[in-house]
Amino acid sequence: MNSNNLFIYKIMVGNLCYIGSTKDIDRRMYSHKYACCNEKNKDYNLKLYKTIREHYGDNWDNVNWSVIDCYYNVSIDFRNEIEQYYIELFKSELNMRSVNFIGMKEYYNENKEHIIEYQKQWYNENKEQINERHRQYRIKNKEKIKEINKQWYIKNREKINEKITCGCGSTYTRQHKKRHENSKKHQDYLSTII
Repeated sequence: MNSNNLFIYKIMVGNLCYIGSTKDIDRRMYSHKYACCNEKNKDYNLKLYKTIREHYGDNWDNVNWSVIDCYYNVSIDFRNEIEQYYIELFKSELNMRSVNFIGMKEYYNENKEHIIEYQKQWYNENKEQINERHRQYRIKNKEKIKEINKQWYIKNREKINEKITCGCGSTYTRQHKKRHENSKKHQDYLSTII
């Protein structure tokens, strides 16, 4: 999964709405469920989770959530802007504040080892479920994904098809770089300069 991909999602609790964004929708829903149902979690008493428990008790399976948009190869600035746009569009009442990522980088750097270990463990425990959800998402949104990929290709066509001249004398496009590097001509060239 590309680390610059982005899913915008919506959680509905009765008539109230929460908007969020994530690179990994399955992991994010799991973290919402964990925060909502685990009293020891620091986010347990956030408005979103209190509202969910009021409506559904501890039964997260009744929570209505959906992906409302997805983007590929986005910057952090775009992520902030688009999430804020959807918060305002849906008049989200369960988001506690506007999007604010100030301090997140510092938090991550201070807790990096713990976060990475937790993510690995969680992924290994949920790999089959994650793969099945991804498969279902791709099946359900086949046309949408196809259109997004088509638009991305159109936008980046010049860069993809840019001609690059190698030291070995060959010319190739970015999308064929790996194939060129494995070619006999390039390998012979590398052996002469080493």
